[in-house]
Amino acid sequence: MVGVPGRSKGCNTCRKRKIRCDQKRPECGNCIKSNRACAGYHRAVVFRNAT
Repeated sequence: MVGVPGRSKGCNTCRKRKIRCDQKRPECGNCIKSNRACAGYHRAVVFRNAT
């Protein structure tokens, strides 16, 4: 669809900090540099109303 932004593929820690993630696994570079636990890449399930 036009106008629908793509979802971020970064780890949950980088998304929470609103910084760019290099998406390396098992831990991204930003989490390693900042001595943080990388929270992983899975997304929380979001339910939407179909109407």
